[in-house]
Amino acid sequence: MGTQVELKNEFSKLRISEKLSNYIVTTSFEDLPEKAIKSAKMTILDSITCMLGGVFTPAGEILTAVIAKEGGPLESTIIGTGHKTSALLAAFTNSHLANALDFDDYYPLCHPSATIVPPGIAVSEAYDGDGKTFITSVVIASEVHLRIMDSILGSTEQQFKIFGPATHQTFGAVVAAGKILQLNEEQMARAIGIAGANAPVPCNLKTFRGDTVTMVKNPYGTASFVSVLAAKLAKSGFIGPLDIFEGDTGFWRMSGSDLFDPSKMTEGLGRDFKITKIAFKPYPCCRWTHSSLDGIFQIVEKNKISPDKVKKVEVRTFSIGTKPFLSKSHPKTFTDVQFSTKYLMSLAILKIPPGLNWYRKELRNSEEVLRLADKIILIDDEEANSCYPTRLLSKVTLYTPEATFRARVEFPRGAPENPMGEEDLKKKFLKVSEGILDDSQRYQCLEFIQDLERKDNLRELTNLLTFKDKELGKMRRGIFFD
Repeated sequence: MGTQVELKNEFSKLRISEKLSNYIVTTSFEDLPEKAIKSAKMTILDSITCMLGGVFTPAGEILTAVIAKEGGPLESTIIGTGHKTSALLAAFTNSHLANALDFDDYYPLCHPSATIVPPGIAVSEAYDGDGKTFITSVVIASEVHLRIMDSILGSTEQQFKIFGPATHQTFGAVVAAGKILQLNEEQMARAIGIAGANAPVPCNLKTFRGDTVTMVKNPYGTASFVSVLAAKLAKSGFIGPLDIFEGDTGFWRMSGSDLFDPSKMTEGLGRDFKITKIAFKPYPCCRWTHSSLDGIFQIVEKNKISPDKVKKVEVRTFSIGTKPFLSKSHPKTFTDVQFSTKYLMSLAILKIPPGLNWYRKELRNSEEVLRLADKIILIDDEEANSCYPTRLLSKVTLYTPEATFRARVEFPRGAPENPMGEEDLKKKFLKVSEGILDDSQRYQCLEFIQDLERKDNLRELTNLLTFKDKELGKMRRGIFFD
């Protein structure tokens, strides 16, 4: 008994990075509950789906073309292209591809798997990581990263001054890479410090909330690149700050937060698996639009509303959902579409099935679509603000000359409270990959991921995720994204 007390006391003296490192290094696949393993496979499938979908977006095409010229060891695959590069550059590129469509998973307020699955695949391929280790790395990286984020998330007021999830998502990437590289406890703690000290700045108030929306909304590629490098450096003896989280100058300050609760970083670690609380997306656009989209779909489908009968639509939602970057009626660019709530809702009223079709240039120029978008009003709602971001509440009211219809959505589809299941994610994968991967590839990919814990390496998977007909892919880009 005395020994247990002594060990507990010694553990309490450790810095936060050391406590996290102890958990990361000592946890094995056999320690994971079945629900966490199932969730990991779902996030892996969904992230791969989003990477495939991102390749022929405008940003994806530029990124893959530039990185293809960079050289380096041919050890890891840029998903979709078949081109091999260094693990560092593959992690960089694939993390950007995962977020290019804004179709990737969500946890308030980040897209966790974009900086966990891509670096995990890249490092596994380069260093012969097996399926069990990859799954374990995804679960553990989610556990650690999401606790760090919860502990440093700033107030709503602060988020209007400084915001950027890639800054803290760096930790998901370094944990995934470090676990696959089999760092010891000291190396892992050092890697966490190196990654934190080199994380990208929280830049989102310029990249997608500014006056000129950019192609890369979140610097997830930089977060993954920094983290894979940090893990490799730490393995070779490079020193990083063990006290990256402690004190008034800790990472919470570096990330621009005004709040810090260190207890959240280790509370429930290894018991309350955060990966099971990650949400998935049925629509390729910003998660902040999804409750409003669910609401309008419910009204239109249930009541068989004809678009020409729509007089006005009022959307009462949380404050950030009414800001200029989310309230454009006439999106001009590919990226604009992802944040144009009014435009997206007009597509729903017209019963245009969600998916890559929503990005067609002809829709952005459609008088019918834009006329409907101009009938939609976004209103700041006190109740919605009081429960944000735990609940993404939208109250949608549609008016016709004959009647008024209402819908209330607190948890958009794909949230743990309103989940998308394994079959939903398989359908999403098959829909996105249709016409690019052949049928044999697509179903072999699904089988590989289902049986992932029994795979010796991931090279078979990355080979399967290579477009056999690049001309078809280019044609597809022309249909959806030009």
